[in-house]
Amino acid sequence: MDEPILTRREALAKAGKVATTGVLLAGPLGVLAGPAGAESGCHESVKKIFNIAAVAEALAVTFYYNAVTGKVGTLIEPDQLDYLKAALAEEKHHLDLLRAAGAAKPPDEFFFQPDTFKDVGDFTDVLDALETAFIGAYAAAINRFCQLDRADLAELAARILGIEAEHRVLGRDIAGKTPANNLCLERTPFKCVSEAALALGPFLSTGKGKKGYRLPSDAQIKKHSIPCKE
Repeated sequence: MDEPILTRREALAKAGKVATTGVLLAGPLGVLAGPAGAESGCHESVKKIFNIAAVAEALAVTFYYNAVTGKVGTLIEPDQLDYLKAALAEEKHHLDLLRAAGAAKPPDEFFFQPDTFKDVGDFTDVLDALETAFIGAYAAAINRFCQLDRADLAELAARILGIEAEHRVLGRDIAGKTPANNLCLERTPFKCVSEAALALGPFLSTGKGKKGYRLPSDAQIKKHSIPCKE
């Protein structure tokens, strides 16, 4: 029997190892998100959506890089390590697309519990929570782009969402969850993209027991990733 489905709050709290209730964001993401509930009507501009997505993609790049180069990478099978190396290249490709389209420069440091990259169970728990949040964010972005009559951007967000869904399933495979592809439809935990920005808060600020991890350089990513196809 498969494991029970966590609520969004439970999953994100487990990922960040901190409660997400009432999170006040520090740094650049705080400017993006604004006060809680401010975006209840989903009024984000294209620029704001790109900025939030770039933060998420930079977080993903940092997450997968430290898995590939950390202890977790030595504890899984070679083909599973290839999953992560490919995910690293894919997230970097997404980040580059967003930056080229005008997204603001994201933070260059993110904060995790050190055990995230030392224990396969901890790592895959965080992976599942993060990818679920990314999928939800792009689903909300698709809806907002349609409202803005930007079918081209809705299509791009859908294409990225599909890759994030692959990452979630491959992470479940690494965790030994059966079946790895356990959903009929992807979850949509966010009404607005700004809600996803709030969910990323725990990874943008330090806290008890957390450690900062720098966004890797292009050279570091190239050395430890498997290139993706256009």
